[in-house]
Amino acid sequence: MLLHATLLGLATCPLSQVLEVDDTRRVLRDDVLDGAIAPQLVIRLGFPSSTVRLPATPRRPVAEILSSGTD
Repeated sequence: MLLHATLLGLATCPLSQVLEVDDTRRVLRDDVLDGAIAPQLVIRLGFPSSTVRLPATPRRPVAEILSSGTD
């Protein structure tokens, strides 16, 4: 879901601290999810606040991570 949101140009932010509070977790479970399932993670989703594109995060070369198994 996070990757698909990124492809759509949306910003995401996983939030788990809100679920560490028993009362908040209970309200989300009972009022928002109708008691059907227990929430594990809240994901904030929206449009980035800036139109300036951020630089890509540096990545390690694939050859540094994967091997053919014959090495």
